[in-house]
Amino acid sequence: MDVLGELSHLSLQFQKDSISLPTAVEAIEASKEVLKVMAKGDGPKLRAVKVECSCGSYRGIELSDTYADAEERLKSSGEPLIHDIVACLDEKYQTDTFLMAMCTLDPKHWPEDLTECGNQEVVLLLEHFKEILMKNSCDAKQSKEAPHKTQWEKAAGQTSNFSNGDTDDDDDELVLFDK
Repeated sequence: MDVLGELSHLSLQFQKDSISLPTAVEAIEASKEVLKVMAKGDGPKLRAVKVECSCGSYRGIELSDTYADAEERLKSSGEPLIHDIVACLDEKYQTDTFLMAMCTLDPKHWPEDLTECGNQEVVLLLEHFKEILMKNSCDAKQSKEAPHKTQWEKAAGQTSNFSNGDTDDDDDELVLFDK
């Protein structure tokens, strides 16, 4: 019961118009953690059902099994079922290093100090998209060897310039890839 509520919550997160890749990754990871906690113990809805069933009936319907037998079967099947659901989420939504690297590109998730932020992720993405970049006249090798720190610092400067009302166009262009 509680598992379905968590999966429903995750589904609703995916249906939002404003969802971004980082938000989706965070929602998946959060749901997996909640489910792992549920595997170790009962959620609030299951606890309520157990309390009612301990009297030998559920919502006025007499139970044919003893409460202890039913609870043992539920306990032995619940944890493996939840672990299977988490495994399915892992398989379907692989929040691997590539997706996490993509999340680095979202300015909403940039830290205050950008001097070391995202260097490894940019290199990973350059490698992943090497063929596409080369077809579009981008020298991925040169971009990997370029001092990314300078580019990220320039991005940080642009962000602060725009927030301070700087609207002049002099030398504000951010170039991560030279053609």
